[in-house]
Amino acid sequence: MFALYESLRPDAAPTVNRMRAMGLEIELLTGDRHGAAQRTARAIGDVRFRAALMPEDKIHAVREANETTAMVGDGLNDAPAIAAADVGIAVGNGTDLSRASSSVNLLRDDLSLIPDPIDLAKRTRTTIRQNFAWAAGYNSVGCVAAFGLLNPIVAALAMVFSSLFVVWNSRRLGIAG
Repeated sequence: MFALYESLRPDAAPTVNRMRAMGLEIELLTGDRHGAAQRTARAIGDVRFRAALMPEDKIHAVREANETTAMVGDGLNDAPAIAAADVGIAVGNGTDLSRASSSVNLLRDDLSLIPDPIDLAKRTRTTIRQNFAWAAGYNSVGCVAAFGLLNPIVAALAMVFSSLFVVWNSRRLGIAG
């Protein structure tokens, strides 16, 4: 008799905890049998799980969610669900198909990197909204100047300040261009 099992990655539970702290709901979708899936779900923090899933079952699970979904995986069986998710994340040494199906590829086989692109996306959305609000405010000043109610020099200075603010605000994201 042979007994084979996979060990849990040491970075799995801390990563799940970090993602929960970000307000994300976590669900484990696996092709493993129920007992193995249940042990894994408990070990990473009592997450919901679905076991014994075929690739098409994973696609269905991703599509039935009523929220924006991210699918993380590294194998051939994950690739269709990765492609079906709003955001597909392929982990490090995954198969070529899972990497080709994803919108985010983590270059290292390190689960602790998963929350980083999610956090970056949230911060980017916030920055875009701030920049849009600032630009709308500047355009309001421009309209006042167009009707002759404001000195054009003041409007020109507001434009320069607005452009500098948008650039500075965007640079706070820390993304190398």
